[in-house]
This record gives sequence, C-alpha cells and structure tokens, in this order.
Amino acid sequence: MYKVYCGKDAAIVENDDLSIIFLRVGDENLISMLKHSSIGIVGIVSGYGRNFEAHADYCFINPETGMRYCTRPEFCDELEKHKKDTVCTNDAHEMIYTTYNGSVYRLQIAEELETDEIRMTDEEIQKMSLSDKMRMWNCGKEFECFDFAVHANINTERYSAIFNVNASNNLYCRFGMHGYCDKGYAMLSTICIRQNECRMIPDNTEALKGYVPNEGYFADNSCAFPADGSWYWSVRNVDDSTVYLNGCGGDIYKICRR
Repeated sequence: MYKVYCGKDAAIVENDDLSIIFLRVGDENLISMLKHSSIGIVGIVSGYGRNFEAHADYCFINPETGMRYCTRPEFCDELEKHKKDTVCTNDAHEMIYTTYNGSVYRLQIAEELETDEIRMTDEEIQKMSLSDKMRMWNCGKEFECFDFAVHANINTERYSAIFNVNASNNLYCRFGMHGYCDKGYAMLSTICIRQNECRMIPDNTEALKGYVPNEGYFADNSCAFPADGSWYWSVRNVDDSTVYLNGCGGDIYKICRR
C-alpha cells in the first residue's frame, strides 16, 4: 500500500517499508527525513533560508556499518531527537504528526494506491493509453544505502518523493506532483531542499489538487521549463516495455515497465 498525505506545512509519502517526510519547522527552515520500518530514521536533512538563498545540513546512517555522516557533529543530535516523533491517524483519514518538541502537523490523505494495482497483464497494457502506461509504470520505490550515500524514492500515480544525500555534500530532497499526457511527462515540485535551495509553497494543501500538464508546454526533442516552475519531458519514442523521454542537454530518460 502506498499513501500520500499533504498538510499546510508538511507532506508525507509512505509505503510498507519507507516514509519520506517533509516539514516546515520555521519561516526559513525545512526538514526532510527518511524512515525505514525496520531501521528507524536513516537520514535527516535541514534546509535554511528561502528559495536560492539557502544552505543545508544533513546526517545519515549506513545501516550495515552504523557509520554516521554529518555536515557537523552537533547536527547528529537532530536525528536522535526526531526518533521521538509520533504519528497517528484518525477516523477522518487524517494523519497527525507530532515532533519531539510538541509541534503538530495535520495532514489530509491525498492518494492511496494498492500495490496490486501496479501489476498489469499484457492484455491490460495493450488497452492503455500512453499517458496511463507512464502513470502506472512510474509507480514504485527504491532504497539504497552505500558507504557514503543514501538514496530513496517513492512514486505513486500522482506524487513523487525523493530523499537523496551523500557525504560529498550533494543532497536532493523533493516532493512533487506528476503530470502525464500522451505528449509526455511533467513534474511540478512544491517542496525542495538542496545545498543551495530551500522552498515550500505557502500552503502545501494546494498539492491535493494534483497537476494536469499543459500540452502546449512540451518541446519537440528537448526538455522545457515553463514559468509555473514545472519541468516537462516530451515523448521521444516507445516500445513494448519502455517510454523514452527527451531530457535536457541531449539526455534520454526512461519510464520502464516494472
């Protein structure tokens, strides 16, 4: 089961194993955390500033070795503190996330996706439109830990969350909305933390509406970056198991059947 929750100052994407969490903890401070059901908090990133006037700290753990990697030793305390965070849901399908220091975030369910819905027969696929193929094939999760890096992403039909950080001070934590049509694939992010970027839209419940791409924004043989802040990749070609998209700088991106 995949679930996505959105609140004014928060977003949480989860499945049976992973949770990727985004919280606005101050006017110019966002955090993102990666939790694993059998490990606990694997990593935490904190972004400071606004838009592109920003910087970030991180701390993550290699679960196999127990080695910690942090931008500064004292930031490791943040990972330990957030182990005391609590989560509950109510009859209205709201999630209530409470941090160790008493801050409460109320989130509404944005999407639920049964894992079985992702598995399709060849006959079912043949009947699907190109946009529906991309929507379903893009669903799934990834989780990898290396000596100096941790990477996770969760994709549902409508939403995407990434938690990516390594000890070379390269990090990317992002929540956004997928948009599909037969001309290609689009993404509009509402939350992003990078080493030089820190942003969340003023009211992240806007993400409950989802994102419908504008077909006029797609560019032939290239990516496109419209004024709304989205990213667009047009379809290059298609075969029985892969949709090839026009990336930037001549790159080719793929959405593959899982």
